[in-house]
Amino acid sequence: MSAATLTDDALRDLRNRIGTPITTAHPQPYVTRASTDAIRHWCYGIGDYNPLYLDEDYALAGPYQGLTAPPSFLYAFDKRVTGGVMGLPGITGMFAGVRWEWHRPVREDDAIRIESAVLKDVIEREGKFAGRQFQVISEIKLVDADGNLVATSNPYGFRMGRKEAGGSAKYQSHQPYHYSPQELDQIWNIVEAEWRRGSAPLTADSLRVGDELGPIIRGPLTTSDIIVFLMGWGGQYLRSHGDWIAWARRHPDGILRNSIGVPDCIEAVHWDQELAHKVGVPAAYDYGPQRVAWATTLVTNWMGDAARLAWLELSLRRHVLIGDAIWISGTVRQITTDGGESTVDLDLSMRNQRDEMVAVGSAHVVL
Repeated sequence: MSAATLTDDALRDLRNRIGTPITTAHPQPYVTRASTDAIRHWCYGIGDYNPLYLDEDYALAGPYQGLTAPPSFLYAFDKRVTGGVMGLPGITGMFAGVRWEWHRPVREDDAIRIESAVLKDVIEREGKFAGRQFQVISEIKLVDADGNLVATSNPYGFRMGRKEAGGSAKYQSHQPYHYSPQELDQIWNIVEAEWRRGSAPLTADSLRVGDELGPIIRGPLTTSDIIVFLMGWGGQYLRSHGDWIAWARRHPDGILRNSIGVPDCIEAVHWDQELAHKVGVPAAYDYGPQRVAWATTLVTNWMGDAARLAWLELSLRRHVLIGDAIWISGTVRQITTDGGESTVDLDLSMRNQRDEMVAVGSAHVVL
């Protein structure tokens, strides 16, 4: 099998992994406990300044009598949460979506680990980006130190040949977007004025179908935004010095070489324009979990301290490139009251400055 081409044998080998545990080339967890520092780094990496996560005095007076973490913080505990599957050397993988279900919040000093991570399904698809692709679906269960279920994640991504992705026509008409000073001021004003419900209660009788959430804005995305996110998340294959050299020698198909022949990890496509071009994307781009975190922030801002985000789904439609600004918004689709419990179903969307849809999703909130 070519190191960069999908074949029937590759599909058969991957399907043979269904039901087996997912391993990872980065076994060390980035975060083992939800320390105050770890929560803060994550919040700053996703632009979420909710005092419920950052202000101990505020949080002590809240519903959990202490600091909690954003629902998306679970990404920092184990890289398998993104659903990465080993094997298929030289075959590009891209995160494409997820369904999260949360059973309880992550509280300060919680120790979280993966109880199980398995490959659930492999589906062959044809796509505009790289032609023949394999959709890879996983299931990950995270538990606390006592073995209690904290959350379940069902991420999925696409595996595709680097040669095919590198020749993608999807972005051939892309031109960098230039913002006027007035546009930037308008965007920055919205970012700085981001609204949070806080301790004010959200009740079913105060809601109507069609009510809007947001928008909140992230961006225009910069390489520094990517770096600060990595300070909270830890990256997926990030290694340096001798640790990187040892890994690269063990996994020669897991690297990309730049124009002067120096190898870097495939993850460098998120900050290196040249390497992004090699996988068919016109500029460096965001991380999938980063975008999922932005969506959860929209919902947690809107629902307030006392409500609970039960589940959220997000499907990524195109890359968020360096320089893109993203408007994240939602609408109330359904309000249900049953046995004294009220719930709200939401539709979510993300659009860039060109009004292109970059993600769609839904969420379920318990009031």
